[in-house]
Amino acid sequence: MLRSYRRDIWSASILGLSLLAIVTFLFLSHGESLASHTDFTQAVPLTGWMWAGAAADISGQKIGLGWISLNCSNDNDCSPAYSVQINPNLTVTGYGWSPYTGWVQFGGLSGCPAGNCTARVTGSNAAGWELSGWARACAVFVSGCSGTLKDNGAPGYARGNWDGWISLNCANTGGCGTSNYKVSVPSVGGFTAGSNAWGSDVLGRVNFAFADFNPPCTPHNTCSADLSQSTATNLWCTDGTPVDCSVGQTCSPVSGSCTANPVMPPGEIIPSQTVVKPGDVITITWTSGGDPSSCTLTANDGLNVIGGATGSTDSNPITLNRTIYTLTCTDAATGIPVVVASTTIMSITRFEET
Repeated sequence: MLRSYRRDIWSASILGLSLLAIVTFLFLSHGESLASHTDFTQAVPLTGWMWAGAAADISGQKIGLGWISLNCSNDNDCSPAYSVQINPNLTVTGYGWSPYTGWVQFGGLSGCPAGNCTARVTGSNAAGWELSGWARACAVFVSGCSGTLKDNGAPGYARGNWDGWISLNCANTGGCGTSNYKVSVPSVGGFTAGSNAWGSDVLGRVNFAFADFNPPCTPHNTCSADLSQSTATNLWCTDGTPVDCSVGQTCSPVSGSCTANPVMPPGEIIPSQTVVKPGDVITITWTSGGDPSSCTLTANDGLNVIGGATGSTDSNPITLNRTIYTLTCTDAATGIPVVVASTTIMSITRFEET
């Protein structure tokens, strides 16, 4: 007897057991923007140094401020105390110190050559952040950081026509076509090697590559997660000392401390059809069974839908032999995600005799 076979492919839905109290770990990376990650509820000091030097001499005078300290902690000598800092309103104020020519002032300035005299952080997350405005070397004044300028040629008061102004951004003078310089502000860590201010022909470029910017961050990094005898650290910030959580605990993004793994009621994932043909799109409905802050439905075919405690979505076209749907809900009190349900759609190949 001649036997022929027709190949029919059907997908049967097999509902998996709800998975309770299986904690998944949410790994967050360093904050990369000032607006979204940096805590400016208090002034944030700069540390490290600027370098301002020029090879040429003018009338026998040594030109250039050399190393300019931005914080008295650099030399462990805070008598007197000084620092340059970024304030909650993003203005930059304070004093740097050069052992050769004295103080360099940020903030509180007027009469600058062009633009806004106020030193501040400007920009956006998309375009990046940078300094604008001006600083000024106090060495050009007879006394202090304001008042009468020193004479150009009088003995003991020579300043060689230098006015002391240091531009922090080429945009201060109306454009960057001739000389493109700026001080880019990182979210954390040191300034880039190309971060330069401009101190006119006397100083030339004033380099910030040796300066650091280490603000406190939100949330603070105070703990890390222990997963199956291996440690995975939540690298949110650098201002805390990581402490490994013990087994049965997870680092809570809400409190920043080690917290007992939350237990949530079982959830449910309900497909609109239990038998489908490959390529069909079905509706997936879910319910968390609890009161989470949010839930996420994922699948191994790339589906990723964020919603509430209940919701529904269309599936991707079913093409895999086994499509696994997982419902992960975030505990509102601790911020810890928990897998509350899982469902597997299996594609079964069946031969029928005709």
